[in-house]
Amino acid sequence: MIALYARGGGGSLASRLIEALPRVARRDPLRGNESHCDGVGYIALWRTTKGWEIDYHRYDAGSGACKENLEHLETTAAIMAERLQASEEALLILHARKAPPGSPRGPHNTHPFNAKTLTGGEPLEIYLAHNGGLNTSLLARQASLIVSPEKWVDSNLYTLYLANRIFMGDRLPDILHGSQGFVETALDIALLLIRGDKASLYFYSYINPSLEGEKKEYYSYYMVERSGLRAVIPSSMIKRALPFTAGIERLTGLQLLGETLI
Repeated sequence: MIALYARGGGGSLASRLIEALPRVARRDPLRGNESHCDGVGYIALWRTTKGWEIDYHRYDAGSGACKENLEHLETTAAIMAERLQASEEALLILHARKAPPGSPRGPHNTHPFNAKTLTGGEPLEIYLAHNGGLNTSLLARQASLIVSPEKWVDSNLYTLYLANRIFMGDRLPDILHGSQGFVETALDIALLLIRGDKASLYFYSYINPSLEGEKKEYYSYYMVERSGLRAVIPSSMIKRALPFTAGIERLTGLQLLGETLI
């Protein structure tokens, strides 16, 4: 998963980061070279000379379609990299899914998930992508959802939970901090919020303190800051595909990557 905000000259490096994700998804060095090939999705806001455009896409060719999903990711990343070069400003989240055994599949179970709610009487649109594992039974109860948790992706349930808490008037930092009790492995989330004409891109990282060694490193994310670019990348990318390592710091807690009027 990658989340980034780019403007001006930041699009060139952003394109290189996006193009690196398929290499990591094909053979993840922190997952025994397993593939993240259970779905591909993204949300992107692009600003060109013609104005702003929103692009939301989710794809999963189904169980046993690893090759097709990886090819789709490579094609998607190439298109996004080209668009970044041509855009004056962009906010985006790109996710390649590694589904746990028995988890629901299909495009509607692929990240980023989407929910709509109200905040301060105004419409709010939420797009959320997640890496990690959450307790779905506890989430369903807390979100007051009458569902069979095993039939839901934990990230989808969490998106609905987040929308409900925002509707109730809770602050985003408080919601995220209060969600740590749901976490079985990690709550690494890229979050795009669109309220009226304002778009805000966040990343939040919390890892269960019981995790150690390579498993902890797998769930770690890093901030890349350059002129015109604020990006968050997975630790696996540093091992496999990153063309540089200087100026990169491990991300913890909540970070605002970018905010703009659209």
